[in-house]
Parts: sequence; structure tokens; C-alpha cells
Amino acid sequence: MPQKGADSVAIIELGSAKTCCLVAAVEAEGDPQITGVGHLGSAGIEEGLVQDLSKAQTILSRVVQQAETMAGHVIEQAVVVTSGGHLGNDGIRVEVSAAGHAIERGDIIKTIRLAEREADAGPGTLLHAVPACFSIDGKSGVRNPEGLLGERLSLDICVQAIENDHAGNLHNLANQAMLDVPALLFSGYASAQACLHDEEKENGVACVDLGGGICSTTIFCGSKLIYGGADPMGSDRITRTLAKRLSLSVTDADRLKKQHGRVWQRDADFKEVISVPQRLAEGGMEQTDIRKARLISLIRPDVEEILESVAAQLKRAGFSGRDAGPVVLTGGGAQLQGLNLLAEQILGCPVRLGFPQRYAGLPTSMRGPAFSSMIGALSHILTGEREELSSAAGRLKKGATLTGPAPIWPKRVLKWLRDAW
Repeated sequence: MPQKGADSVAIIELGSAKTCCLVAAVEAEGDPQITGVGHLGSAGIEEGLVQDLSKAQTILSRVVQQAETMAGHVIEQAVVVTSGGHLGNDGIRVEVSAAGHAIERGDIIKTIRLAEREADAGPGTLLHAVPACFSIDGKSGVRNPEGLLGERLSLDICVQAIENDHAGNLHNLANQAMLDVPALLFSGYASAQACLHDEEKENGVACVDLGGGICSTTIFCGSKLIYGGADPMGSDRITRTLAKRLSLSVTDADRLKKQHGRVWQRDADFKEVISVPQRLAEGGMEQTDIRKARLISLIRPDVEEILESVAAQLKRAGFSGRDAGPVVLTGGGAQLQGLNLLAEQILGCPVRLGFPQRYAGLPTSMRGPAFSSMIGALSHILTGEREELSSAAGRLKKGATLTGPAPIWPKRVLKWLRDAW
């Protein structure tokens, strides 16, 4: 019987395509050691939302059991990574009077606490409240206002929240699997922590996580999160098209996409033949040959539609034209061959494929873009707390019966101040 793990952290991703669990041993110094993993194809979750609690709970329990067996201890609580139910990007600016004197640490703390109240009063369940930058008398980009003169001190923060019902469903799902949830994380933000370099965040970069049911986008500038959004248009769209047009099961269509899918046609593709299991009208299956060029012609329109949706989202966020920086594509859907080249054409900016950093003990099968949000969540939990204004992630508001952890504002504020300056 596995025993309780004392110095470990567990992370669960509840996605449309897969359900994953990761356990890491945390040492006082040095990088964490991955001690347990489990992952299976999802059931009961569509477009990031829990649609069938029983099916989702069955898969989650199996995945957790896999990770527990490998780690050798029971998992009692886990941070949950989610992409569904996102309420969109919300920027908040708060302002306090400095009365013309040199700005003191008390003024800064007052501004941060005002930001906390504004973020907490917003709709939905708060996931992240990330400080972007200070401004003095309307002049933005101030990194350390302490000691500077000015009449008004302002703080811009980027707030990420999800629908209360979705947060409640995630808590219920975890509770049925005998897990407590101390925090919820937005998958797009987590993926960015795994795939973006510090220089990219400083100069301006967008991270696009193309999952099965959701495409999440985050934008950083000046090393701070300035935008986060999610669009219910993922790579499952391609799978459904192949299943419908080629009379395949969803499982066979997904396998075909991953093994032979591409977005560019070559001359050889009009001659190359792929054997696929096709349904017969009277029932049963038979192997049928199709040209690879036809497969690509079915994939390309969906990919273009997804990328055009990403381009529209980036444009709305002001990340386009001469102001656009590079885009980093990650997530399971980003592994489609040639996608980065087509993305460069449609988005009009440099595009690279984003891989998560590697931790000791991580299986080779989990080192690709499909697991960026899981690895990024671990990195965020261990090193990224100073970026947050609040630890109220996962807390349900507006009369919801389930509750997460109470916010620990003073400790978090002082830690953020110490680490920032």
C-alpha cells in the first residue's frame, strides 16, 4: 500500500484530448525529481469543460493510480491545470495618490492591496492576478517606483478567471477521485512558463498552446503577462473532419492525423498510398487505400481556420504588424508537420515550436509539446509565485458552496516586493 508523500507536489491536467497526472519530489535546493506519471486519453471532457462527470472521474482515478504506483505514495492533493471556461482577458488599472512626495514602500503595498480587491471583485473564479507594470503620473513602464517623485502611482495587472460553474465542476471531479485542489492554473499561462525564454518575455512574445479542444494564447512584454485568452477551436477539429470525410472512428482518425498528417503537399504525396480502416455500409470494417495528398487536402482547411482565429485574437490584443514579436507554438496540436511554416505565413511573424524544459525522471514520451502545460505548471509552482498578486487560485466566489484556500495576501505581497526589488 503506497504511503503518503511528504515533500512532493502533484499536478493534474484535465484536457479534452488527455488526462495527465505528474508527481515531483521537491528538495530544498536543486531541481525537482519526477517520481510518478500517468496519462490516458480523456473521456467526458469537451472543449476543456466537464460534460460527463462519471466518465471523467473514471479516467482521472486511473491516471492518479498510475502516478501513485510509480511514485510509491498516495496523492492527497493536486494542482489542476485547465483551459476550459476561460472568461477572457481582463486588464485592471488601480491608482493611489502619492501627494507629490517620494513614493514609499507603503504606497506600493497600498496599490497592490487595492489591485487585490479589484481583481477579487471581478466575475468568475480568480486564477491569476499578475502585475504588469507601475506608472507614475501616467508614465508607464516603471519597474521600481520606490523613491521616485510623483502625484499618482498606478499599477496595471492582468487578471485570468474562469466561470464559477466550471471551477466547481473541476473541484467536484477531483473530490470524487479523493483529491483536494489547492489551486487551479490556466493552461496557456502554464505552457508559457515551460516554453518561453526570459529574453523573449522581455522583448515581447506570444505563446499559442494548441490543445485538443482549446487554443490558448498568452502574450508577454517587459517580462510580464499582458494578455491571456482561449478559443474553443483545437486540433480535435481536424480529427473530426477526417473521421467524417473518411468514414473512420475518431480513434483511427486521430492516429492517421498523428502518423501521416501534414499541411504541405509534395509531388510524391499524389502517388503515396495510405491504408486506412474504413467502415462498411452493412457494418464491419475493411482496409481502404487513399492518396496522401487527399489526407493533406482534408487537414489544411481546418489548420488554416485555426491559425486565422489565432491571428484575429493576436490582432485584437495589439500583437500584429510591426508591433508583433515572435510566436511560440506548443501543445499536442502543434506537432503537425509543417504547421510552424504555415503559421509564419498566416500570422506574419517568426514562429518556432516550443518544447518544455526537462526535469530528471521525466519519461521520454512526456518531453514533447503536448505536455508543456504540465511541466510549466510545475515550474510555476516552484519558482513563479513572486509573479502573482494572489494565492486565491481555485477559490469559488459569489455564493458557491465549494471553497478553495483562503488568500494569503500579506505574505505573498511582501515576497513579491522582496523578489522584485
